[in-house]
Parts: sequence; C-alpha cells; structure tokens
Amino acid sequence: MEQLTFDVGERPEIAVTAIGGDLRLAGWEQSQVMVESDDSGSLHVEPTATGVTVRAAANCTVRVPRRAGLTIERVSGDARIKSVEGVVALGSLGGDLILRQVGAATAGKVGGDVSAKKVSGALRIDEAGGDVSARAVAGGVTVGEARGDLYLRDVGGGIRAQSRSDVILHVAFAPGREYVVEAAGDMACRVPVDSSVQFAVEGGADLNVDAMNAQIAGSAGNKTVTLGSGEAKVRLKVGGDTSISNLA
Repeated sequence: MEQLTFDVGERPEIAVTAIGGDLRLAGWEQSQVMVESDDSGSLHVEPTATGVTVRAAANCTVRVPRRAGLTIERVSGDARIKSVEGVVALGSLGGDLILRQVGAATAGKVGGDVSAKKVSGALRIDEAGGDVSARAVAGGVTVGEARGDLYLRDVGGGIRAQSRSDVILHVAFAPGREYVVEAAGDMACRVPVDSSVQFAVEGGADLNVDAMNAQIAGSAGNKTVTLGSGEAKVRLKVGGDTSISNLA
C-alpha cells in the first residue's frame, strides 16, 4: 500500500483524472489531502496552485477537506463520495455511483446504479446503465436516461427525468417548478394528502387514482388528474400503468 499526504487550504480544488479501480473519497476536517492506493507505485499526485491532481492505476482512497470542490474525469470501477460540501463534477464511471452528504453534483455516464442521499444542491445524471435512486435532494433533479428503475423522494426543486423501466415518485410537488417525467414501464406517484397538483398523463395502459378529492378528465392516452386546486403542474409520459395516491 502507498500513501501520500499534501497540505492544502480549506477550499481546495481536487482534480481526479483517472482511477484504474474503485474510488473511495470522503471529506474530513483537516486541511490536508491524503491519498492511498492498494498498489505501490500506482499513485501519481501533483500539487497545483489551487489544490492537487490525482491519478491512480488501482483502487484508490482519498480524504479531502469538507469544503473541497471535486472534478473526477474517469473511474473504471465504482465510486463512493461522501461528506463533501463543494460541487462534485464527475465524468464517466464504469460501475456504481454512491453519493452521501454532498453539495451540488453532476455525473456524465455511469455504467451501473446511482444512489444519492442528502444532496444540498441540484443533482444531474446524464446517463445510468442501471437504477437511479435519489432522496433528500435540496435542488432539482435531472436524469437524462436511467436504463433501470428510477426512484425519487423528497426533491426540493423541479424534475426532468427519463427511465427505460419503472418510476416511483414520492414528491411534494410545488407550483412554479417544472416536472416532466417519462417511464417506459409503470409510473407510481405518492403525494401528501393536502397536495395541490395537476397531473397530465400521456400514454400508458391503466390509470389508478387513490387520492382524496381527485378529479379525472380526458380520454384514454391523454388524461388529467387534479388534486386540490391543481397549482403544481406535472407532466407524465407513461408506457405502462399509472398509479397516483396519497402518502399514508
């Protein structure tokens, strides 16, 4: 095992250019960057004017100041990132991506699943080869394409997302935000009892509504479901069945 440590400021910019295996990155309270690799001689870490640049041919563990900003270009395996308050920008990942307690985060192409919790800004995933699950996101969520299922819960901003499979939304939809969600499979929306939202449901097979004082209008393939006064506007494109119900 090889370990390198560098002194940096409280808000350094960390650039990870390439990781040949898995990446484990976490924030800590020290004004240092510590990098470890399973394979001696595989690490290449260079100081820069604003932080450090990291490259490793094998699995790599990195500790950075909590307020650091991250740019990660390529990870061949899985990536787990947690406890970082700065912006996290990721390029391509061959495996799964796990985000926990991070700032605004973006990812390009993820080969496997994406799991994100406690994101203090917006979350954007361009493409995921598996499932995408995001919970407790303060900003909006954008998912260009999830090839697996999509699960969103407690999203503070708007949503633009597409899944080749099923979608589950546990969201308190708010007026003035954009919500456009597409599911090639089934769609399930769970909303609070006092919701004021209007769903425009396009396509799909069966529509099942189990929500208080719901009003349903339209014809097959193009229906509107209004809860309350319908202040928030949600557009759903569905290939399978659609379910809209109140949260218990």
